[in-house]
Amino acid sequence: MFKKILIVGFGSIGKRHLSVVQESLPNAEKLVLKKSTPSTEQIPRVSFTNNEEKALSFRPEIAVIANPAPFHIEIATKLAKNGCHLLIEKPVSEFVSDVKLLMEEIRAKGLVCQ
Repeated sequence: MFKKILIVGFGSIGKRHLSVVQESLPNAEKLVLKKSTPSTEQIPRVSFTNNEEKALSFRPEIAVIANPAPFHIEIATKLAKNGCHLLIEKPVSEFVSDVKLLMEEIRAKGLVCQ
């Protein structure tokens, strides 16, 4: 089972994905990367950051990409380079060339991406 999970984005879809992860993997460490770190959020076994480098150094095994669509490819590619499986909300990108580069990285690392 996955022990480290990253949720990128904490809008309504990011919150929904976190809820599913909390229910299905309650003992996993979870980190949420969002634009601004909520100071009042108190969710068991969930940490928050607004620092992308901290999120990457967390070394998640799987990440849910639920931030705004124009930013999907950039963070997904960085995570794939680190060997992280991905679940990316649609649309993945508006540019086919960006998706091709991401898919090359995913295939090279033997990752799962949905």
